[in-house]
Formats: sequence, C-alpha cells, structure tokens
Amino acid sequence: LFEKKTKRCGHCVSLAPTWEDLAAKVAEENPADGIVIAKVDVTQNSDIAKRFQIQGFPTLKYLADRKMYKYSGGRNLDELHAFVTDGYKETGVLEDIPAPPSWLQMKLKALDDNSWIKTTMADFDDILNFRKNAAAVMLGMGFVFGVLIGLILGMSMASSSSGGSAAKSKKE
Repeated sequence: LFEKKTKRCGHCVSLAPTWEDLAAKVAEENPADGIVIAKVDVTQNSDIAKRFQIQGFPTLKYLADRKMYKYSGGRNLDELHAFVTDGYKETGVLEDIPAPPSWLQMKLKALDDNSWIKTTMADFDDILNFRKNAAAVMLGMGFVFGVLIGLILGMSMASSSSGGSAAKSKKE
C-alpha cells in the first residue's frame, strides 16, 4: 500500500501517525506476507503523480497480485489494516497499473528540462508571434542557404565522380 501525499496537505499530515502505526502493525503481525507500506511525496516526484494521475491528496493505492486497488475506506488503523490483509479483494476499486514511461518519453522530458532549449524555443515562439516579418525573412534565408549548400555539395560530388572516370580512362 502506498500513499501519495504532499507536505502541505492537512489530510496527509493527519494521516501520517496512522500510516506509521499501520507500517508497524503489518511488519509485526504479517511479516511473511511481504506487505510494504510506503509513502511518496509527489511534490518531489512529479513523474509518479503524472503516471498514476493523482489529483487529490492523500491518494491511497494498493498494488497486489499484479493489480492496483484504490482505497476509499476510512482512515483509521483497523480499516487500513483489514484492507491490506485481503480486504482489498472485496472493497478495493480495481484499476489498471499505468505503464512506466518509455525511453523516448524520458528523453523528451530531459530535453524539456533543458534550459537552453526552453530559452531558444521561447525566442522562436516570440519571433513567430510578434515579429512575423522577421520569421518570414528567417524562413527565406534558411531556404536560400539550404539550396546553396545543396548546390555546392552536388557540384562537388559531380566533379569528384567525373574526375574519377577520366583518371580511369587515361590509365587504360
């Protein structure tokens, strides 16, 4: 069972002692069951909040038997303990476990966190929104520059390929 919380949430703060008591009771009475009582501060782990679509605090979810159950019962020790020791099968709201982020999503997030890219994109957005003539000039210059580079590379490739065939014919 894990709790998604924030430090400033009054409900999370009032649940904290009960949560600690629950962890101790589960460890004492059910050590062989392998039940882990955890808490996650989503202000420090925003990726988890996005992955599990957390909108209210505290959010209590139980992962068992490759399934996720949302807890919506009372916030007292006995009800929480009953839930984690098989009560989830009858009273828990079954939900799909969201997939972890893909490699591509993680790389895109890293790019999004890059301040240089953010600054450049903000400048580009500013140019597009407020300086439309400058955007048109930049686009035109980019096109002309691309065509020139293409012509230069094309001519250099053509001259190198024709020069190679002339050298072969002289040897023969």
